[in-house]
Amino acid sequence: METKTEETDGHAGRLNRLSADEAERALLDCCGSARWAREVAALR
Repeated sequence: METKTEETDGHAGRLNRLSADEAERALLDCCGSARWAREVAALR
């Protein structure tokens, strides 16, 4: 069951709550570019 925060902030909120390494791995799942995933994870 999702918490109220998860219900209201969606995918971006879930991504922002991940550690840098977890975010990078999650981003790599949708785009195979390691450089892009690393940069997006660092900028969130």
